[in-house]
Amino acid sequence: MAINLENKHKVEIIRLVLSGEGHRPYMTALKSDIYIDFYISFFEEISNHGQEADFEDIFIKNSDLDDRLLNTGINKKTVGDTYNSASREMKEKAIKEIGRAITEIIQNKETSIEEVSFKFKDNNEYVFNTKDFLKMILATSTNHAALKGGFASTFGKQVEKPLIKTICKVFGVSENNYEENDQQDNRSYSRETDFYIIDDDNNKFKVEFKMMGRGNPEGADSLYARDTSIFMGDTLSETNKKQCEDNGVHWIELRNNGWIKFGKVLESLNINYSFNKEYKENIEKIIWETVQ
Repeated sequence: MAINLENKHKVEIIRLVLSGEGHRPYMTALKSDIYIDFYISFFEEISNHGQEADFEDIFIKNSDLDDRLLNTGINKKTVGDTYNSASREMKEKAIKEIGRAITEIIQNKETSIEEVSFKFKDNNEYVFNTKDFLKMILATSTNHAALKGGFASTFGKQVEKPLIKTICKVFGVSENNYEENDQQDNRSYSRETDFYIIDDDNNKFKVEFKMMGRGNPEGADSLYARDTSIFMGDTLSETNKKQCEDNGVHWIELRNNGWIKFGKVLESLNINYSFNKEYKENIEKIIWETVQ
């Protein structure tokens, strides 16, 4: 489930990273804001239907396929893992087969909850039996998981490259010496790559960037798959750093102003730069230029 961050949020996250203040509290609050907006819109959908409507009427009938899937309590990955495909046909099959099993589980659950009511500002009250309410809770939790996955995916795509570009601008790296688009490398492969640093002889050095937390192995594992020259991460474990050093990869840990090490990396790659010592005064302007 893709999530588009507003530019003001991208700017603030990058500013926090470069200031050394840490972006994670802000990012956690931002995610919570997105989740809460979803919950509000989900339950407000009830008021758009007649008071006799049940869960199926509101959240399944007339909904598009992906919404029906999530509201049944099934995510796309489950479909792919179960049926070896997440095609439209397999999603329909999952709703029919897995959805039936989920409904049977809910019908057989014993609970002391008799019913749940929703009252809206127009004073209309909607009452649901326990089974329908459990279906709603399952639907919201499945949608929440999809939002969480979408945030993690789109966060990297929308923030990481502007952050690297901002660092390049602070270090006064010429635009001829970096490239943010995928291109053919020195081994004649063309792959999805976060960023390239390019020297004056047109040698391209791949940059792998992961805004990951300590202990997350994903970024370090990609060193082997992508012939990475520079590995940047918010927080790197000692294992991450050792893996980089053992494989001749330059590593940069962003937290606590560790991104300043970028200058030493540029020197080792014979790439000219001119560090802007006054960057703090203009940092928001610089960041806005990269996120546009």
